[in-house]
Amino acid sequence: MNNLTRTQRASSHAAAILAVCAAMVAIASVVWVIGDDVAEAADDAPTLTASAAVRGWVDNGDHVVITAVVESTALFNGRLDVVTPSGAVVSRQLDVAGGTSKSVQVVVSTSPDLTPLQVRLMKGDKEVRSKMVTLRAADDVEIVGIMPAMAARIGKLPEQVKLATGAGNAQMAELPLEFLALGPPALDVYDTIVATSADLDATIGALQPSLLGWLNRGGILLIDDPQSSLALPPEWRPGNAGFSWAGRGEVRQVSGRASDGDWANLIVPTGLSPAENNMQFFPGQGSFELQRSLAARAGVTLPSLMPLLVPLAIYGVVVTVGLFIVLKLSKRMTLAWILIPVLAITTSGAVVAYGGKWRSTGSPAAAVFVDGYPGGGVAQLTLLTFSRSGGTTATQLPQGWQSDSETNPTYGSASVLRTVSSGDGTAFTVDLEPGEVAVATLTGPTAPSGLAIEARVSADGKRVDGTVTNRGSVALFDVAAFGSGGGKSLGVLAVGESKPFSVPAKPTPPGFQLADLAWPRVFDNNGNSVTAEGSMVEFGVWELASIGTNMYPSGMVRAAGWTSERAADAVELPAVTVETATAAIQPADSAVLHPATVRSTMARNPFGPFGNGTGDSIFRYTLPPSAQMSQALVIEVPTGLTSIELWNGTTWVKVRAIKQLARVPVGSVIDGTVLARAVNSGDFLIVDAIPQLRGAKAGEGQ
Repeated sequence: MNNLTRTQRASSHAAAILAVCAAMVAIASVVWVIGDDVAEAADDAPTLTASAAVRGWVDNGDHVVITAVVESTALFNGRLDVVTPSGAVVSRQLDVAGGTSKSVQVVVSTSPDLTPLQVRLMKGDKEVRSKMVTLRAADDVEIVGIMPAMAARIGKLPEQVKLATGAGNAQMAELPLEFLALGPPALDVYDTIVATSADLDATIGALQPSLLGWLNRGGILLIDDPQSSLALPPEWRPGNAGFSWAGRGEVRQVSGRASDGDWANLIVPTGLSPAENNMQFFPGQGSFELQRSLAARAGVTLPSLMPLLVPLAIYGVVVTVGLFIVLKLSKRMTLAWILIPVLAITTSGAVVAYGGKWRSTGSPAAAVFVDGYPGGGVAQLTLLTFSRSGGTTATQLPQGWQSDSETNPTYGSASVLRTVSSGDGTAFTVDLEPGEVAVATLTGPTAPSGLAIEARVSADGKRVDGTVTNRGSVALFDVAAFGSGGGKSLGVLAVGESKPFSVPAKPTPPGFQLADLAWPRVFDNNGNSVTAEGSMVEFGVWELASIGTNMYPSGMVRAAGWTSERAADAVELPAVTVETATAAIQPADSAVLHPATVRSTMARNPFGPFGNGTGDSIFRYTLPPSAQMSQALVIEVPTGLTSIELWNGTTWVKVRAIKQLARVPVGSVIDGTVLARAVNSGDFLIVDAIPQLRGAKAGEGQ
């Protein structure tokens, strides 16, 4: 019986072993088949190609359009993710029919060092394909977009043209109308756009805010025919001078020169973008102050450590000392198995209850900077959101809104912020744990600011005088005007009210903060800027906007006013908004051109973010369209130089300075523009301020 039992057991064991082996073989076969199918599926996965802007050229800090092409042999439903250096994600839902390809565009902001962007093709949470898109610093490069009708008129478009001035080259490409549908940020990278009047007419409606927002930011629009277009506000249409100022930008009629292919002379050095100039000096400064003010208004504060440390300290003392002594003396050490867990649970419950109380307070908040122009504006919205119980929070925004993540790289405790673009609008989402906080910055088109400005140089040339009028629907507080050499506080502007202002006409030194001249800056005990009592000014809003906006453009006045009554641009949240607008400073009645009315920019800077310190400094000046172009002009020569070179349309002409003033030959004023060059002979000449151009008095420069 025992032998039979052993035999049965052996047979059972053998059968079990065989069954296990068979199962392992079956599993291995299934795994092999599945693995082969997965490999085959991977081979059949959609292909992905991606490119940025115009062949990757971009000014650091600008937004850039990523164009991705997905080709699939089978139906593919997924999304395209672009991951920015800060970790923020911009997404676009994607459906590709089998045997077809689809091209999609995604707008993202770039970092100061132009870190490559990662483009991912996703199926749910699974990454199907991935590409790295590298960016090229457009240091000595002008990026030119040619609108469709203009491109059709030209025919074959050159990709690259060397500038006649020798100041680098122009990278050229057709600018699809689909880019304008993505909102004003999609045009950031373009220095110049060339169009026909038919191209401009095609933007009337939904595409118009992108073009006008780009112009207001500082773009140069070249129109190849003389016809006027209703796409431009009346005050931005070129008049008898052949050009006009459009916000910080320019509109120029070029009378067929684009059709003739005169690109080398048409395209001129335009200067560093505001973000390129400012991100190297103020990395994150504005975002930190803004986040502090948002947190204060939202009522979101970190819990005090004392209520957490006290129960933990008591728990430690009770468990390690008190409980041991009591149980030891009572000779009931076995009760420790019950009492220690009870104390632990009680202490943990107290900590959780306190944390829950902290999470139950506060509400989301927003801050908005509005950069207005005739008929519209571009808003920068910074949003603080959090979750008491955890989960996904979503904020819906209108069409044309995009992430501005790289200007505000600190995001509280949230790990991933996602902006999802679609044809109907933009959704900002973030996954939060209980009590987590997220701060994000987005930008897009908005309604006009309501501020109207008139400014003119005084008869004696010592001041810029003007008025600011509130044509909006809400009262504005802490209103101020900034221009040329100062800032002036105007107090409260009721709806329909106007107030005069006067600021010095003499420019302030480089880097001087004009905002401090009009608004009181108060600091807390930690040295952080805080809103002064009785004021609405939040310097964090202003300083964050200054990273990508030329706040104090030459030849112009900017007015600003604060309100909490304006809706936060499609976000139903309490918001503090600063509404701003700009206007050109008009010349005095005198025929002598005043420097306060001249627009000036550093077109080439060897000490910029990607400069090597050995190149020449090039300055571009634009006279006001109403100026007398034939008057004598002089330009100040930077300290350390005895001469300066001026472009006459064909070559650079060296002009010697007398008492640091060089006379501008009449031939160097070309279509209201003057180009000057400070030659760097290898001694690392640093020009820290743009030399002034003005009308010459009797005998100056001669």
